[in-house]
Parts: sequence; C-alpha cells; structure tokens
Amino acid sequence: MLDELGDDQALSLRAVAREVGIAAFKQEMAESTTAAVQRCMDAGAVPAGDAATVSLDLRAAVHDAVSMRVNEPDVAWPPLDGQVGRFLVMLVGGRALAATRGGGGR
Repeated sequence: MLDELGDDQALSLRAVAREVGIAAFKQEMAESTTAAVQRCMDAGAVPAGDAATVSLDLRAAVHDAVSMRVNEPDVAWPPLDGQVGRFLVMLVGGRALAATRGGGGR
C-alpha cells in the first residue's frame, strides 16, 4: 500500500505507525495469540503442536477473512464468528473449542 501512495502520504502513515507503536501492538498480538493457543493445547482442547506456528496460521486466516470482507463487500459472507470457528477446526482440530462457540465449527 505504501508503494502506491505519494512520498508525503507514505511518510505520514509511517510516522503515525511509529507514534502509536504499531510494532509493539503486533508483537503483543502475536504473543497473546500464541499463549492462548498454547493454553488450548495444554488443556487438551486441540492437538499438541507448535503453538507459535498455529497462532500465525490462525491470525493469517482471520486477517484474510477480514480483508476479503473489506475488499469484496458485495459477497454474501457467512457470519465471521462461525467462520473463525471453522478456522479453528481446520487449523488445529479444535472441535471441542468450536463447539463451545455455539457450533461455529460446522
């Protein structure tokens, strides 16, 4: 995106990102998501594995789902909650976790 902007706009976005600490936010999101996945693994709700990798897969899937909704608003998207539940089932086998979300994994 920054490559498509003029120099002044790109510099402004970079300055805002630095000011609000976007890097720190991204790091916190990565750490907290990985910790949540690890807790699910430890509890036996999902198969054991590399929590950091699963967390990255899950964050990528959710990011893409949101991005697609923004960029393709005319598509009849299913509810995001159910879609995230299905991501959990597909990515980590979290059938028990998805079931606690009201069957969102089906």
